[in-house]
Amino acid sequence: MKKMIVAILLCVSLLTVPSCSLLTKIVDRSTTEDTEETDDTEDTEDTTEEETEKTKADTTKKTEQDETKDTTKDVQPTKETTGKETGTAQNGDITVDEQVIVDQGGIKVTLKSVDMNSDWGPTLSLLLENSTDKSVSVQALGSSVNGIMLSTWFSSDIAAGKKSNEQLSYMQQDLDTAGIKVIKDIELYFNVYDTETWDTVFDTGMIQITTSADPSYVQKYDASGDTIFDQDGFKIIVRGMDMPGAYSGADVYFYIENNSDKNVNVSTQNVSIDGFMIDPYFSCEVFAGKKAYATMSFMEEDLTKNDIKTISAIDFDITVFDEITWESLAEAKAISVAF
Repeated sequence: MKKMIVAILLCVSLLTVPSCSLLTKIVDRSTTEDTEETDDTEDTEDTTEEETEKTKADTTKKTEQDETKDTTKDVQPTKETTGKETGTAQNGDITVDEQVIVDQGGIKVTLKSVDMNSDWGPTLSLLLENSTDKSVSVQALGSSVNGIMLSTWFSSDIAAGKKSNEQLSYMQQDLDTAGIKVIKDIELYFNVYDTETWDTVFDTGMIQITTSADPSYVQKYDASGDTIFDQDGFKIIVRGMDMPGAYSGADVYFYIENNSDKNVNVSTQNVSIDGFMIDPYFSCEVFAGKKAYATMSFMEEDLTKNDIKTISAIDFDITVFDEITWESLAEAKAISVAF
């Protein structure tokens, strides 16, 4: 039953993918000082021919030295190309050390490398080994990058006694929405289950992967918008709305913080647009201490059925559930957001 729920949530996540240059100006330095010196030399009437030649040689030498100095200064890295704010150019150079990240119950997972320029987005190359006598499937769950929850598209079936080279990818669009320009830290865990029975064999602990990015890099979080919920360590902000959205309907964008010590799922109920009840696609998993950028999506056919061409307000309830026990940890009724 657990795997059926996971499958359903994965389908839903496919429908809720969030939608989300610094210029360096180099100013050439002037050589006015050298020009003035040359002019003064030319205007001196009593200078001998030897002194004149010496003056010209000295001037030429000084000018060449200044130009060399200026050129060297111009090509020095600027804050935009090496600092914390750009990062995009750095990502192509980021690497990870080859390391065993899982060695449990006869299942071994080795992180081989990372490709920041993959077509899908940043991609981890993994070697999976199954030394048991059963076929298993391995899923990556609960993943975050730089403290921001991000979905991964990874599931692998491995027959008994076999090995498999696999890739785990993050969508570049999700990274852009979250404002992630430099991947510094990755966290995730693996769920290993019997391929035939779907029974869980084991869940790994949380795995932490640190890249070669600058250790001093600090991820920035865009928490701009209207705060609609702030209690018990949970904060929810509405960042805006697009109509039409990704699926020709409407998308409402959220920023969510979980400052509690529990892993939670945030969901909405009793959703209406300008008084018409409509069920959106929305569910957001946020682990303890993490952030998330989430999208509430309304389908075009639902808006058309209710003759909704513009959106003035959306009303809904919010509930924050404990991810393990499904106990309600916090809730708010009749939240109204105007656009």
